[in-house]
Amino acid sequence: QIQMLHCIAQSAQGGDNTFVDGLYVTEKFKEAYPEEYRLLCTEDIFLADAGTDEAGRYSIMGGSDHSTSTTTSGAH
Repeated sequence: QIQMLHCIAQSAQGGDNTFVDGLYVTEKFKEAYPEEYRLLCTEDIFLADAGTDEAGRYSIMGGSDHSTSTTTSGAH
């Protein structure tokens, strides 16, 4: 069994967090939106993100044609 945690916003204090059962969400999405589910499973989707975390500033771009990840300060 695998559990994944995704941080949407870091909490300045405390350890509050929200867990989501990704497999349950996926199954419900597949049942309610089968064509959209098929599209997400078969089409390449480009990802781009940039920001700052504990390791410094970062930028991520990815897709089947290319994928890059850079950190401008700190070790990532």
